[in-house]
Amino acid sequence: MTIIRDRSDAAAPLVGRDAEQALLRDLARQADAGAGQLVLLGGEAGIGKTTLALAAAALAPPGARSLIGHAYDLMETPPYGPWRDCFRRWPVGIGIPPAPLQTQGDDPPTQDALFAQVQRALTSLTRAHLLIVILDDLQWADPASLDLLRHIAHDLANRRMLILCTYRGDELTSDHPLAALLPRLMREAPTTRIRLPRLIPAMVTRMVMGQFGAGQQIEALSHSIYQTTAGNPLFVREMCRALVSARAVRRTADGWTVLSTTLPSPPETLQELVATRLVRLSPATKQMLEVAAIIGQTFTFPLLRAVLDVPEEALLEGLEQAAHAHVIAEEDAAREAYRFTHPVIHEVLYHAVLVTRRRQWHRRIGEAIEASTTADDPHADDRLAHHFGQAHDGARAVHYLTRAGDTARAIFALATAADYYERALMMRGADASAERDQLLLTLSYTLSYASPLRSQRYAEEALHGFLARQDQPRAAQIRWQLCVSYWRFGQYARAEEQCRLAIETLQQGSAGDAAVSCGPIFLTILRDQGKYREAVDEGRILLARAETGEDRDAYADLLNFTGHAHAALGHVEEAYGLMERGLAGQRALDNHFSISGILAHLFFIIGLPFFADRAGFLAELVRQHGELAETGRAQVGLPQAAGWFLPAYWAFLRGDWERARRDLLFLPDPPPTTILHRAEWAVCAAQFALAEGRAADGIALIQRQLPPPGADWTLPHHLHIRALDLLARFSLLDNQPAAAHQALEKSAALLARSSFVPAVAEHHLAWAALFRARGQTPRALTSATTAREQAEAHHDLFALAAAHRITGELAMERGGWQNAETALRQAEDIAARIPAAHERAATALALAALALTRTDRMDRAEARHALTAAEAIVRPLGAPFLSAQCDALRARLDAVNPAQAYGITAREADVLRHLVAGASNQEIADILSISRRTVDQHVSSLLGKLGVSNRVAATSLALERGLVPGND
Repeated sequence: MTIIRDRSDAAAPLVGRDAEQALLRDLARQADAGAGQLVLLGGEAGIGKTTLALAAAALAPPGARSLIGHAYDLMETPPYGPWRDCFRRWPVGIGIPPAPLQTQGDDPPTQDALFAQVQRALTSLTRAHLLIVILDDLQWADPASLDLLRHIAHDLANRRMLILCTYRGDELTSDHPLAALLPRLMREAPTTRIRLPRLIPAMVTRMVMGQFGAGQQIEALSHSIYQTTAGNPLFVREMCRALVSARAVRRTADGWTVLSTTLPSPPETLQELVATRLVRLSPATKQMLEVAAIIGQTFTFPLLRAVLDVPEEALLEGLEQAAHAHVIAEEDAAREAYRFTHPVIHEVLYHAVLVTRRRQWHRRIGEAIEASTTADDPHADDRLAHHFGQAHDGARAVHYLTRAGDTARAIFALATAADYYERALMMRGADASAERDQLLLTLSYTLSYASPLRSQRYAEEALHGFLARQDQPRAAQIRWQLCVSYWRFGQYARAEEQCRLAIETLQQGSAGDAAVSCGPIFLTILRDQGKYREAVDEGRILLARAETGEDRDAYADLLNFTGHAHAALGHVEEAYGLMERGLAGQRALDNHFSISGILAHLFFIIGLPFFADRAGFLAELVRQHGELAETGRAQVGLPQAAGWFLPAYWAFLRGDWERARRDLLFLPDPPPTTILHRAEWAVCAAQFALAEGRAADGIALIQRQLPPPGADWTLPHHLHIRALDLLARFSLLDNQPAAAHQALEKSAALLARSSFVPAVAEHHLAWAALFRARGQTPRALTSATTAREQAEAHHDLFALAAAHRITGELAMERGGWQNAETALRQAEDIAARIPAAHERAATALALAALALTRTDRMDRAEARHALTAAEAIVRPLGAPFLSAQCDALRARLDAVNPAQAYGITAREADVLRHLVAGASNQEIADILSISRRTVDQHVSSLLGKLGVSNRVAATSLALERGLVPGND
């Protein structure tokens, strides 16, 4: 076992953590067998998280390697800081690549490539043995490090790797990046979350006895320690050390002797315990450590020597004294680096210096770093920004914060970059300047995906400055940024206005390519307003301009969004061809975010409405999307991937409703960053809710998406239509026909303004459902027929299957048994060819109801067979609504008297029963105590009702149709 880094606390014995250690040993064995594991160790400061993690690494299977990286407070954590720390002592050997994130000048071109490089490097260490990665104090990690952790964890299941992450749970506020990440890790990776509690009194006694031995006085002392420390292991250890320093406990030849069970000036916080430890240091050493704490949680001897005007020997003596007192420990011998043994020690020393004096020291430290830094130091900018910022040296702090932001942005650490830029903006102040406006513009770009509302505010402020200086080119850039932001929030008219102004300005100048780059969002805005024909025309013009241009990304997106507009108009072949070309273009650029987005578009815009019977095609789109969605999300800093709900919706269509309930109905937090993305998810989730018959849930879900009266935003045109049609369906399910009619009227108005072809058939089906609920069967049949014709014209097989089923159900209600069967069999045939588990279930239930209801040829055996077939489809879905329908049909089947379907009276049924038993008419008369002539009349009536000519045929038919109780 090789532990590449360690902490002094690891030597402390673990008490009261037997269950956690056993669990970690088991997880390590699973990881060593190839089933990688992620462990999240949470708890308050000093609870023993790091100690437990290091103990788990020490007990790992033979040959395992460990890499340990830390995040530190009170300093600026650079992008990927704990990972860089982890890789600083990367092993060297045959077949082991160079340490990732340690060199400058050959950075990967994309974040995807950077993450893949780290993944390959880590994988290389797992080929022969288990690799344990410990990331300590993750609550201080930068957002880029958390993104990298999510990427590594996402592909952990088949790797010989155990990742142990420690974090302080009490420092995670609701808006902390780690707080949002933890539940996602639980869903996306093989993750175990362990929350370490404080120790109970008996465990504290064990700790104290482990230090001082057994005895009644020790037990009394441990009780006092527990009352003071509340069971925090670090507090307990520090209290024991404080007792020794205060001579309340003394070592003798026979062991430890308790001189007083009263704690010496008992500290109430760990800070006071640290102060007790620091009392042992000389004033010069304490002052040296205070300056070191201002440098950071870690510091180097050369920097400390450059800042302090102290002879080298005196400085070394102070460091030795501090190390002997366990205040600091050697971090990296090659760099002459040291670290404070606990963050709280660092905090106590830092805050012991007056604010004014701290500012002076920060300035001197910054100047010393500035004088000694080299061009290849990846952390210099954030350190310099931190120190000059704390020194209130605004100009230099802004300079280095901006450079640090640029560096973070270049390696796709967008949230980290935005943090740098925002602090630079705050330090720059509100005075107008071109530099400030440029910083606002850069900040708006950086937050474009991760926080569009903040991005919009920065863009609006920057536009005001650019227009005031008549800087039209920059104003055009910010107008484009604003149109993107307005689009995300459903403010389509404002978005179109800004986009047209931007394109006009850029075309007037020499920025033709830039004007083309605005094209994709322009087409999207037109589409979402329902201006499909205009989008097709504009797309044709923009594609002609972009075809030979340099912006291949924009060209690929233009192909995709022009395809969207064609699909909305029902131009299937044109749409598919354009979107396929757009996909090929993005593949050439290795743009995973755009690729995954186009794959989702192909599924929802082309696949389901027009190619539903191509199951292999649809499944391949889902598979490819799953491979690229996560890396694409990370490329642009989004909390969710484009079309993140696609796999769960596919599971719903195919009949895996257990997965759909787990994943599709879950709205991620934070929510999707655009009106479009949220509405796309909501429509898919609502379709599942409708299939399950959850009316109240569906109504609430759709109403949350719809704009309230007077809102300055709206839904995209095509999704608005679908949402209203779904609201009508839910309202009918909830017995609210008036609300359904109101929703359909609004939907019809949207369709009249601009027809969205893929929704037309479903819209008419919703009207058919409303008319049917009102008992207006002729109007319901007319709407169902229109839906069928529209579905046939555009090969919309989902709507076509539903149209045939509804037509069959309406015919059944009117007693048109043969027409009902013909329509239902057509629906059954179509539903079997497409991924439509719900439609198959609904059609099977309708066929079972038909077999049970029809009076032209009632057949209990056929009804039982049809119901059994329906149950075989319905039961695996686990939907109570559908199962209740099965149960109701089963109850009807068990209770029905098939003879009644033929108009057979009770007395005729008695005659038929004996006739089937082989009795003659006279024997039947004797048994029933009636005249022979009466029996003859009953038999004649029976033959007529059964449509047969003799007793033998009557007997055969009665047995076949189950007309005689006990014989079906």
